[in-house]
Amino acid sequence: MKCRIAAFVLATAGYFASSSPSNALADASSYLITAPDPATPPAIDGSLNDPAWAKAAHVTLEHDLQFQRPAQLHTDAYFLVDDKNLYVAFVAKQQNEIVATQHTNDVGENSDDEVAIRVWPDGGSGFAYRFAASPIGTRYQSSS
Repeated sequence: MKCRIAAFVLATAGYFASSSPSNALADASSYLITAPDPATPPAIDGSLNDPAWAKAAHVTLEHDLQFQRPAQLHTDAYFLVDDKNLYVAFVAKQQNEIVATQHTNDVGENSDDEVAIRVWPDGGSGFAYRFAASPIGTRYQSSS
């Protein structure tokens, strides 16, 4: 099963926040990702060694959201989807030491390094969902 997912990942959030609503919706089609359905779910083990990830949709994020400029180091995101789950993997590089001290889920968000994904299942209307994780697996989630 193929599914179109509106994945507004890290680099695109700043664009939509600064755009007018009508321009954001008109340009949203350039941010649609067609994620393939894996034959079997990928292993969730912190690596991309599972063969399913080789068939994942791949996006390179080239924008530094914090400083609103091209990123010095790019982040790669990989997407798979089946009838029950959206699988997302990130390969994020940074020059500074990794900050990962928070061990309690949904507490102290933005105090550690993290990767995040925002999804709008109904496009420009309906709820938006945000999921984030730190390098040590601390998780954060929110919805509008």
